[in-house]
Amino acid sequence: MFVEDCCDAVDGGTNHEERVLVKGIAHQSVSLPCYINEENCGAIYFLTWSRLEKDDRWSRIWVYSDDNVNKALSSLQGRAIFSKQKSEARLVINSLKSSDEAFYKCDVTYVAGKCPSLTYVQLNVIAKPTRSWIEHEGDVLTNGHHLSLTEGDYLKLACTVIDGRPAPIIKWYSIDSFGQRYELKKSTDIDSVDDLKLSNSSIDGRSDRATFILTKKLKREDLATRIECQIEHEAIENGALDQYVSLDVSVGIKTMEIIGPSTSVREGDIAVIECVAYGSKPAAEIVWRNGSRIIDGHSIRNTIETNVDRITVNSRSKLEITVGHQDHLNPITCEAANVAMRSPINKSTEISVLFSPIVVMKPQNGLIVNESTPMIRIYCTYYANPTTLLENETVWFKDGRLLDVSDRSHYSVTTVNHPILTIMNVKRNDSGNYYCSIANALGSGVPNSTVHLNVLYPPEVSLSVYPDPKSDYLLKEGDDLRMICDILDGNPRQASRMRWLKNNGETFSELDSDSSAQKELSWLSIPRSLTGNYTCQAISDAGASDLSNEIEIIVHYPPGKSIIRLLDEPYPIKGKNLSLECIVNDRGLPNDRTEFHWENSDGMIFESRQSTLIIPNVRLVNRGNISCSAFNEIGFGARGLFELIPYAPPRFINPLPSMIGVDENLRSGRDQNESLMNSLGHNNQKLSSENYGYVTLNQNQQLTMHQRSSMIANDTSRASATSDTAIESISFYCRVECYPLCSIDWYRNDQLIQNGSHGFDEFRIVEEQLPEEFVLNRFAGVESTLFWNIRQSGRTKLDRNRDSGQKFSCVSSGNLVGPSIRSDSRFQVEFLI
Repeated sequence: MFVEDCCDAVDGGTNHEERVLVKGIAHQSVSLPCYINEENCGAIYFLTWSRLEKDDRWSRIWVYSDDNVNKALSSLQGRAIFSKQKSEARLVINSLKSSDEAFYKCDVTYVAGKCPSLTYVQLNVIAKPTRSWIEHEGDVLTNGHHLSLTEGDYLKLACTVIDGRPAPIIKWYSIDSFGQRYELKKSTDIDSVDDLKLSNSSIDGRSDRATFILTKKLKREDLATRIECQIEHEAIENGALDQYVSLDVSVGIKTMEIIGPSTSVREGDIAVIECVAYGSKPAAEIVWRNGSRIIDGHSIRNTIETNVDRITVNSRSKLEITVGHQDHLNPITCEAANVAMRSPINKSTEISVLFSPIVVMKPQNGLIVNESTPMIRIYCTYYANPTTLLENETVWFKDGRLLDVSDRSHYSVTTVNHPILTIMNVKRNDSGNYYCSIANALGSGVPNSTVHLNVLYPPEVSLSVYPDPKSDYLLKEGDDLRMICDILDGNPRQASRMRWLKNNGETFSELDSDSSAQKELSWLSIPRSLTGNYTCQAISDAGASDLSNEIEIIVHYPPGKSIIRLLDEPYPIKGKNLSLECIVNDRGLPNDRTEFHWENSDGMIFESRQSTLIIPNVRLVNRGNISCSAFNEIGFGARGLFELIPYAPPRFINPLPSMIGVDENLRSGRDQNESLMNSLGHNNQKLSSENYGYVTLNQNQQLTMHQRSSMIANDTSRASATSDTAIESISFYCRVECYPLCSIDWYRNDQLIQNGSHGFDEFRIVEEQLPEEFVLNRFAGVESTLFWNIRQSGRTKLDRNRDSGQKFSCVSSGNLVGPSIRSDSRFQVEFLI
């Protein structure tokens, strides 16, 4: 128990108040003091201990009276003992709990009613830390555990303390290999708030916990260090719960050096180079490189030695290498690394190697030039140490033989920086392989390869055609043909492009393209458009050849498609002559003997061989397709067709008679007819029977008008009448041939007759289209019958005065090839004796 503070009395002892801070250790006993003064204030009447609850309410926990009252209330039952002395009373709480921590009040009342006394006690419960540990990446480490880490890693440790109340002070220390101690972090520092995690409660048997986290990036200085977690708490001795871990840190190379030869080395001698990597843990692995190539083999010796710090090591590697000219001033690199390094470090040195000239001819890809190029140069470059060449030791060769360069108009040799051969006014016989031989103090040198000089000159070509146009063979459209453009000479002999030209050098576009290199052209079926004069030209890297010899090709072919047109008339018309013309835009080749073949749809061939065909007196039988095709000695052209459709203008086949007579009494018999004809004169002239109609009564009592009996029955015009006891109707008939078809209208006294006019169905018209008649050369036509119903006019018979003298007309419409036609007839009612 710890009593930390106590206050003095107030008002000279008559009123007394004290404030006391008491600390108790959990699970142990604590004594809470209460100030009393029986000597001055008399006997105690009543004494109570109260506790301030979280809701600011005082609750009694113990009562005492000199009248034998002394008992615990609430949670202190069985855990508290009260004792009283003259000047002090104490409440002892056993098995102290963290929940007992509170603000307490002891209130003393005396019998005399004076000297009221209050003692306030703040009880703080202290929990003694019981255990601690260090965690790394979720693993709990034993005290003194060794952690293997690498320089540059981030070390994260968590130090956890259990049962500490109030929270202990946690400190992190680093202790180096010399025992020097450095504080890294403290839990009470302001900047450590985020790394300190506290969880409070001992309620329900759970313990308080404090965790303090250390995060540290490892450096070389952390080699062989110890990281310690120090725990400070008033309830324990220092060091009682301290924990630590030992760090085993791997570090990279601290420094590095390379030591090479100090003087020049002759080609073929051995050079010794040493590389040392200092201060690494673990030892570094050393790799040697010659340029980018790794050096390995028995010429390398590696050793390891402990450094002065007795922690790190030094790695040594010695290389012995036989040098060649390729090693001259070429970096020899020592590359070292260990597991603690992300990338290796390296050091390089260069060796000065003495060697004879290494000759390289340039341009290495050779020279390609055109003939008559003014000048070309061939370079004899070299690589040597020393670089100075011996005089008079430079010699030039062509195709393996010594080159005579004495012709100064054609050759020039210089040796500034390196030997150069200049050839002027290049000729085609300068083509060949060139090289030189040179020497320095260590020896001579020749190249491994030569410079190839390729002198180009344009090709020469000749054109051939098969079959030969000069032969007697008649070349026709559809025949096979070959053109060959032979390259007779040139460098290169191969053409990069062939040009085929037609008609005085114009490019034959069907064959010409930037990428065409065909020397032979073949047609399996030649078109007529191939006719023309041809030459060819070869184009190579040296330029274009002259045009080849010219060959004329003539492709013969039949005439083109025919077109037939109608001459003179716009339409074929019955009875007229028809003229057709066969038009051919392309008369073929040859075209001086082109003829024409005419044929109808029945396969009949016309005699005409001219471009014009005349068909006289067009008839119905001429209808059908007429074909024409032009032909020459090669063959027939595509035929043209003309659909011959003859037209007929309107023409009466059965017109109306000029006059129609009807007997008022309708007496039958031939004599009646004759008497009617004799009586119906015109200007005192007797009517001819050809222009006069008469009416008879047949067995059906129908009145029929007849013309001369000598006319064919189907061609007669007629009028008829029907009656039961009297006249009912009279009919008039006419027939017209016309194509395209026409129509027929009827007129009475020049007034158009409509069906159903002048009373209910007084007149009725029936029209019928008639088919064509090939035998009679008669075209299609129209017949029309006009029915005159007398009864519908309100009469039973004809009236001589009223009905005589009327004019009936049959009128056809016009068509494409003819105008309208008209046939009139005078109607007469007569009384015959």
